[in-house]
Amino acid sequence: FFSPLFPSLHSPHPPARRTLASHEARPLQRLLSRRSSKLHLQQQQFALEQQAELRRESPLWRAVSVLLLSMLFIALLTSLVVFISTSLVKALRLDSSTVGATLVALGSEVPDCINSIALARAGFFDGAIAGAIGSQVINITIGVGLPALVFSLSQYLVNDTVLSLKIP
Repeated sequence: FFSPLFPSLHSPHPPARRTLASHEARPLQRLLSRRSSKLHLQQQQFALEQQAELRRESPLWRAVSVLLLSMLFIALLTSLVVFISTSLVKALRLDSSTVGATLVALGSEVPDCINSIALARAGFFDGAIAGAIGSQVINITIGVGLPALVFSLSQYLVNDTVLSLKIP
């Protein structure tokens, strides 16, 4: 019943497909095939590295000591950032909210920048560009759009009216 529609169901070999010779192939297809094979090899290498890493077990005391040292360094560096920003506010007579917003912006953008650089070095240029642009779009959308939405909703709930236009 299905054999005319799906000949591969009854034959052990799939039907032969016509392939383009190398001089007939389009440059974009050649580029994509090279990138996909490179990506496939990188994925295989990454999987092998992950398996080797899982085989090596680190002792519990080492993991706990690394965790505690990381927590200590984070606490020390955080207190240093607070001290420096407080000194900067006093010395330059800046508003503390301006310095705080700048620090929050730097704290959210530095990891995105490092991620984009790592992707570019690994050869994933499209991912690096998408990460750099996409993170900015998300930050602006959430950072500006969400507070504007909350403010608009709060004004609506407080005043019980929607913006009305009086046309004479």
